[in-house]
Amino acid sequence: MKNKIIFIIACISMALVSCDKYYSGIEDPEIYKNVYMPRAANDSTVVAVTRDEAVFELAYSAYLGGVENAAGDINVSFKVDEAEVTAFNDRHGTNYPLLPAANYSLSAASAVIRTGDRSTDKLTLTVKSNESLALFKTYILPISIQSVDGGGSRILPEYATTYYLVKVGQPEILNLGSNWGGILSIGPKNTVISNDKNNLDILMYLPNAEGIYNQPPLHIGVNWKDSESFYYVSENSMVVRNYPYWAGLFRFNMYPENIVQNNPKPTENIIVSIADWNTFWQGDFWDKYLITPFGDYLFTRDNGGSLWRQPIFSKIDVNRTQVATGFNYTQIAAYPSTNPNALICVNAAGDLWYYPVNGGVPGAGKKVGTGWNVFKKIIVRGNEILALGQTNGVYAIAFDPDKTYFF
Repeated sequence: MKNKIIFIIACISMALVSCDKYYSGIEDPEIYKNVYMPRAANDSTVVAVTRDEAVFELAYSAYLGGVENAAGDINVSFKVDEAEVTAFNDRHGTNYPLLPAANYSLSAASAVIRTGDRSTDKLTLTVKSNESLALFKTYILPISIQSVDGGGSRILPEYATTYYLVKVGQPEILNLGSNWGGILSIGPKNTVISNDKNNLDILMYLPNAEGIYNQPPLHIGVNWKDSESFYYVSENSMVVRNYPYWAGLFRFNMYPENIVQNNPKPTENIIVSIADWNTFWQGDFWDKYLITPFGDYLFTRDNGGSLWRQPIFSKIDVNRTQVATGFNYTQIAAYPSTNPNALICVNAAGDLWYYPVNGGVPGAGKKVGTGWNVFKKIIVRGNEILALGQTNGVYAIAFDPDKTYFF
């Protein structure tokens, strides 16, 4: 029994010695009293937002390193560190801009690691998304420990900054896929008309109640290898341009009452050519114009930047009137899509312009957007712009001519 007691006492003594080594055997433990941000251990914290009005809350705080709790209060101050924007971009080869001040707020610029504690309370970074943020852009917000005071503590530089990346996206309402063949037009009943570059079929996508095209497309034209562009005229009419060399323009009747998802013969029932050749054929060599149907008119922009107006179903250059010059836009669309009263235009630099139209003549234009060259093509659905992205996703952007849209 005596030997057992001695053995137990020895074990307890060894344990006490081990504990003492752990807590007090470190040489100069004061040097480990560094204050840092726990989230800084991650390369960055990402929050994905859209341009809708919304609020996102994220945490930030400071922590005391070392083996002991704070012997006294440690005051910690924080700041949005603009210098770290450049440092982060240089390290990662990025070019993220600083998140605008109107789109974030800090619940507090200072906090305390209280006596006996190891960390500050959790503070809140509030990120506010809205239309002032540019679509498809990533913003950065570095929050750094600016100073510490008390307890003999110092800032740990390697972990003094937390980087928040705000990625601005938009839900796709349709993706045309890798086989998209270049045709994009609005159609009757807010359908979208496109094509498949492999089988050369003309496709029609039907929207659901939320305006999303999430069902398989109808094949309304089979092997239309000569078709290059579709143009919406009305719920009952479209014109189609063929590829050069001839670049002929042709008129088709549309039958929206037959546009249903389970239509057994959509090719025959929805789009039908006109029997009379002179009515069907609108002339050749229309490739020298950028074409925009506009109610009872057809606007055409020539290579010199002149904008012309002529009757909607007229032969090329017939009864045309020059209505503007210097109209050097790469895309021109009628707005809204039905009963239009304006033109929406995009130039090569990606600027978006709005021109009210009165009596078939465009008025004074105003720039309402920048960066629109991130899109391959735009069309108009009602009062929305449908924009085709670089990966063939289509995005719906509610448009108001009194606002500015930048990307």
